[in-house]
Amino acid sequence: MTIGDSVTSIGDWAFYNCAGLTSVTIPDSVTSIEYGAFSDCTGLTSVYYTGDIAGWCGIDGLDNIKGSGRTLYIGGQKIEGELIIPDSVTEIKSYAFYNCTGLTSVTIGNSVTSIGSYAFRDCTGLTEINWNAVSVAGLYGNVFFGAGTAGDGITVTFGDSVEKIPANAFYNCTGLTSVTIGSSVTSIGSSAFRDCTGLTSVTIGDSVTSIGVYAFQNCKGLTSVVFEDTEGWQVSRNFSRYTSLSSADIANTSTAAEYLRSTYYYYYWRKVK
Repeated sequence: MTIGDSVTSIGDWAFYNCAGLTSVTIPDSVTSIEYGAFSDCTGLTSVYYTGDIAGWCGIDGLDNIKGSGRTLYIGGQKIEGELIIPDSVTEIKSYAFYNCTGLTSVTIGNSVTSIGSYAFRDCTGLTEINWNAVSVAGLYGNVFFGAGTAGDGITVTFGDSVEKIPANAFYNCTGLTSVTIGSSVTSIGSSAFRDCTGLTSVTIGDSVTSIGVYAFQNCKGLTSVVFEDTEGWQVSRNFSRYTSLSSADIANTSTAAEYLRSTYYYYYWRKVK
């Protein structure tokens, strides 16, 4: 089935229970897909979008068409392998690439300021995330929920222009295994890596001066944290009274991991000189 080129919105329950529908082609004129539009379309396996990556990222209500077992094609190409979000994109809507199991690498453009929940949920084949987004103000939990669980896990690389890792950035990304936070990053937001149960090692660059509460809470597998600068770290529960941490403790990779994942997980961290 092909949606007409003049259509801008696919209405509520428009194709509800169309069990015989196996594929749908959505034109680049569509900007929203309303509630239940393709609910109970049990035979729907292929979704084609005639526009480009930027256009797809901006459609509201993608959860109403993206579902388990549905393969996404954009501009005639199946979404698999390497995905590059263009620098022109400012927002990636919720569920945009949900269940794109063939994705192996995602590069997030530097102009992205908002990423919706479950945008990359169940991208089980994902092994690499290149995070170039400079300022993400609107970011919701579970962006990478279930991603990277089919293989050896995900590694994350932050671009040289990234100064802040926003709150909830990788919350519940259970497939994440290792993170290197480079010298450009100055802060790690609250719950940034919370519930990343597969995370085993983290390197924190010497430019990081603050770590938010719950940043590494429940990272059960985290056993090694390398602080490139171990001096001047303090913790506080309320911003009013800070306790200094021993440089020797921070230099010990297993102790530093314990502090972040459990002992001081609900504290604010800051580095002072």
